[in-house]
Amino acid sequence: MRKEQDKLKPSFAPAPTEGVGIYVHVPFCARICEYCKFYKTFPSISDISFYLETLAAEARALFEKYPDFRAQSIFFGGGTPTSLSIQNLPILCKNFEKFAGKTEWTVEAAPSTITPQKLKALKDAGANRLSLGVQSFSEKTLRALGCPHPTNAALKALDAALEVFENVNIDLIFGADGQTLSEWEADLSKAASYPVKHISAYCLEFESGTGVCAGNAKALPRQISETKFLRLAIAFLESRGFRHYEISNYAKAGYECAHNLNTWQMGEWVGLGPAAASQFGGLRRKNPLSLPLWKKNVESGWELSEDKVVLDDQEMLLSSIIFGLRMTDGVDIGLQKKRFPKADFSIYESTAKRLRESGLLELKNGKIRLTKKGIPLADSIALSFV
Repeated sequence: MRKEQDKLKPSFAPAPTEGVGIYVHVPFCARICEYCKFYKTFPSISDISFYLETLAAEARALFEKYPDFRAQSIFFGGGTPTSLSIQNLPILCKNFEKFAGKTEWTVEAAPSTITPQKLKALKDAGANRLSLGVQSFSEKTLRALGCPHPTNAALKALDAALEVFENVNIDLIFGADGQTLSEWEADLSKAASYPVKHISAYCLEFESGTGVCAGNAKALPRQISETKFLRLAIAFLESRGFRHYEISNYAKAGYECAHNLNTWQMGEWVGLGPAAASQFGGLRRKNPLSLPLWKKNVESGWELSEDKVVLDDQEMLLSSIIFGLRMTDGVDIGLQKKRFPKADFSIYESTAKRLRESGLLELKNGKIRLTKKGIPLADSIALSFV
């Protein structure tokens, strides 16, 4: 790992985390949810076999190239990792067995793909955190979202997950057409009634622009509506003992998602699988968005990666501000100056001053962070620094 960093000569210091995050993209879904924009495909026996063989080759190449590689977290996302069979899940996990018991290991799951046998197989393989894509407990909202699972499947999956995993996250979505505040509160109440450690509450992204919670301008009525939904989530979940630690994320004490924290703090992570992104060794890149091109990329030593950016202090500082402002703790200016000594901080001072004067940003204890007024506008505020 050091040799590659020396080759690229990044001058910045790493994030205050131990090791590198590993993200594994599993691109298969039995059905495609209408709101999802991640790369995915319908599974076939041949595609799954191709994927598992290529992933094993990619993981092997990574660990051979960096024999001292330390993983601080593992995250299986998708797609739907649990769409793989009970026979294939252990094959998927085996690539990372040396990190089992030493790191947070999250697996995303869809309710309709959960079985007690799959859950036990994941736990036995080393996974210790399950993120369940419930999205809503309302049949009406699920239909509006185009989700494939009925409410009773989510309830059954939650019960099964909590039998196996102590650390369970529930994903919820607000902003579906016709959804009311009372329906959203009912979703939050149902989720918080379970002994889960973490709840993610995302604003639905739309094709034309991004919303107040997703980053682009929308019509004022929808912005106002989404702000109400977000503020209700914050107040309700905090009253149930969940700390609002990032725009869309709430955790019981000590159960914040380590993998995502490393990402928001501009640590290092390696993405494996088609379309997976990496920030590692002074380079940001993304794997190709198809299985065959991804295999060619692996065979070439990642030479065919897309969207390559050689990182320097200025780029990392800007990214740290954009992602750091999503966290309720904000951005520690002193720490960033130590990490990125060659960055010019002055170019962001006028923007920060304007945002403070507008009541959207505050400077407290050496950290800049969003105010209550600014939180619903997090993404548009972050973009103002670009």
